[in-house]
This record gives sequence, C-alpha cells and structure tokens, in this order.
Amino acid sequence: MIKAVVFDFVGVLFNWGTPIAIKELHERYGYDESIIRKLLFSKQSIKLRKGKITDKQFWNYARKVLPKNYSVKLIKEV
Repeated sequence: MIKAVVFDFVGVLFNWGTPIAIKELHERYGYDESIIRKLLFSKQSIKLRKGKITDKQFWNYARKVLPKNYSVKLIKEV
C-alpha cells in the first residue's frame, strides 16, 4: 500500500544533495567548489530542473563551460 508520494520542485523540500555533491567532488577529486557550484546553480541547471531543457542539453552545456580536465560523467554520477 502506498503511504505517500512526494514531489520536490527545485529544492523546495529536499535541497541538501547539491551541497553534498559539491563537497564530495572537491574533497575526493580536487574539483574547485566554486566551478561546480556555478554549474549546478546556473540558469541552465534551473532550466533542466524545470524540464525546459533535456538532460543531454544540460550536460552538453556543462562540457563547454567546465575545465577540460573535469569529467562530466563523474559530476553527473556524484
């Protein structure tokens, strides 16, 4: 029996995942926190969360703005 269904609209209820990911990417992989924060709170990120662009479009954007030595695949997984 389903007891509850929860929808989270752009961090209204749950928003701790992004700061945790930023911290992990910095501590485990040496990524600059400000670069990752800028990406994950960018206008493109908000568009993705609102369903205005696709996941593929966002990560293509990320590849363009991130330093070449940053792994988009790793960031996405974290």
